[in-house]
Amino acid sequence: MLIIILSIGTAFTFYWLMKFKDRLRLNWWKALLASLVHTVFGVLCVTTFAMLESLRLSAFGNLSIFGATFFMPILFFAFAKLGKRDMADVFDIGTISMMFTLMCSRFNCIVTGCCKGLPLFHSATLRWPTRELEIIFYIVLILILGLSVKRGKSNGKNYPIYMIAYGAFRFIIEWVRVYDAPSFIHRAHIWAIISLFLGISILAEIKNKQKKQRIKEMKK
Repeated sequence: MLIIILSIGTAFTFYWLMKFKDRLRLNWWKALLASLVHTVFGVLCVTTFAMLESLRLSAFGNLSIFGATFFMPILFFAFAKLGKRDMADVFDIGTISMMFTLMCSRFNCIVTGCCKGLPLFHSATLRWPTRELEIIFYIVLILILGLSVKRGKSNGKNYPIYMIAYGAFRFIIEWVRVYDAPSFIHRAHIWAIISLFLGISILAEIKNKQKKQRIKEMKK
């Protein structure tokens, strides 16, 4: 099932990259190659982070979405630098593909039964819809940020906005997720806080640079 889900994510990435092939200077085979690399690198990110998080090699095969949150910028940066492409465009467009693939991974969670929510109001059958809420979260953010990309108004802000939004969302949702060892604070709370504040600092830096650029242009 995971292979099918990853294939869907790869197909979407290919479609999305082709929509911006002129901005990214891509033909179809480069877009296809980039889509495959995007998926493979993403899988490596989430599995590697899961191992680092647990400090156990046996955790290979587990997934941690924060791996993509923190490590995918390496791929986007390399793609922009090696191809001499606009960094803001690469990050803005790539963020949408990444979020779609992560959304697909949550469907896999539903199929495999992992990442369940705690019992809802002490019910024996009902649980907090943590995975479903995360899927809705991605759909809403993809629509909002995707429209911004199409209109050319993102200006490099998509990734930090994602980091802020996802950090805030995960910090809240972690309170109602199932964990093997009951605890008031989970590891994911820490990663969520880091994601939130990293996103805020990156977004502030981007806005500051853009403000300086506008002032510079006005003085000419």
